[in-house]
Amino acid sequence: MKRILGMGLLSCSFILLAAVYGFGAGGPKTEPPPKAKTIKELAARYDSGKCMECHEEAHEQWSNSLHSRSILGSPRTAPTIV
Repeated sequence: MKRILGMGLLSCSFILLAAVYGFGAGGPKTEPPPKAKTIKELAARYDSGKCMECHEEAHEQWSNSLHSRSILGSPRTAPTIV
């Protein structure tokens, strides 16, 4: 009886481990996109509008905060702010 119970427990553990490993892998890894070649392409890549599609409330809070604006600018203009 103990042997059957032990085999059942071992089998359930194996199935659980296989399920966690299979689902936890997150699917195939994708390659990062190539570097942007134009400013327009770069701006499109980091457009926050895509975030708003799923995270409307968080995007609204962010867009009304100082975090949504670049306050330092470029390295050339940063010393004029500090």
